[in-house]
Amino acid sequence: MAVIMLCSATGAPGTTTTALGLALQWPRPVLLADCDRDAPMAISTGFLGGRHGVGGMMGLLHSVRRQGSIREQVLEHAEQLDATGRVRILTGFTQPGAAGIFTGWAALAEEFHHLPDRDVIIDMGRCGPEGPPLDLVRSTDRLLMTTRSSLRSLAGLGVHLPQMKDRVESTSASCSIGLALVGSGRPYSAAEISSQFSIPVDVQVEWAPLDAAVLSDAGPRPRRFDRGGFVSSLARSAQRLHDAVHDRLDERDDVVGDGRWSA
Repeated sequence: MAVIMLCSATGAPGTTTTALGLALQWPRPVLLADCDRDAPMAISTGFLGGRHGVGGMMGLLHSVRRQGSIREQVLEHAEQLDATGRVRILTGFTQPGAAGIFTGWAALAEEFHHLPDRDVIIDMGRCGPEGPPLDLVRSTDRLLMTTRSSLRSLAGLGVHLPQMKDRVESTSASCSIGLALVGSGRPYSAAEISSQFSIPVDVQVEWAPLDAAVLSDAGPRPRRFDRGGFVSSLARSAQRLHDAVHDRLDERDDVVGDGRWSA
């Protein structure tokens, strides 16, 4: 199964909204995991309208502290985002500092990797100077840095991207980096940004604040929301990203097998 992480270097370029949108449009069963260590509760208080689920990351934190293990518990602490259960969400930390005492990152990464017939999209939020947990990086197949196309956002990306590359290259031979671009052409295009940073733009999300507010803040759905450019851009990106990551995994496994969690 594929594990994809989205994070940002600075500010709030739309990482959570993009991760949620990709999950809702993902062509196969998927788990959206809110692993943001700053506990912003963006999905719980936004898209879910303040509804808290069956435990999420806080439930896993309590399991680690009580039982010392979260083995085969991830889906028990996740809730459905649709009627069929195709999309499930592991809601995030709800208390400041909770992530700092969570000792289950390695176990969580292994559980993500071994979920039966379900991909994982991780919303890591703003990674900060320390970057994402190394154990999660080790389990990740594709790490997407989210950015807008403004000079301010791209300047922040330029500052933090080298450190992220070093972190990925020193931690995981299987993980690669791409970009998730929100609002291409405002003012720089995807092609210009990809050329400048020598990294492919895997995901392009149309700039549509009213549409995005449906996902970020449970806002009212504009007319033609489900058929509009915003949703269409997410659907296209989800399909392409899914195909690219799974093709890469198939090629790798055919050659060397998947030994990330071998003894």
